[in-house]
Amino acid sequence: MKKNNGYRVTKNNLRVWEHPAASGIKIRERINPSGTVGYRISIPTSLCKRPSIEKIQRSNLEEAKLLAEEKHRLYLRLEDRAKLLD
Repeated sequence: MKKNNGYRVTKNNLRVWEHPAASGIKIRERINPSGTVGYRISIPTSLCKRPSIEKIQRSNLEEAKLLAEEKHRLYLRLEDRAKLLD
C-alpha cells in the first residue's frame, strides 16, 4: 500500500485511513453493489473486546470519521471503568 495525505492506497486503488491516528480503527473505501462509494469502519478486537472485528458502514467519509472518534472514546472509557472494578 502506498501512503498519501493521511491515507494509504490499496492494490485496488481504494483508500484506507486509520482514524483517530494510532487507534487501530480503520476506515476503508468500499464500492457498493450499486456502484456508489461507502466507508466501512473496522474496530479491532483489541479495542472492542469482542470475538470478532466490529464493522459499521457509513455513506460519507465525514460521518465515518465522526463515528470512529465516538467509538474510540467509548471503548477507552469502558476500558478505564473496567480497570476500576479490578
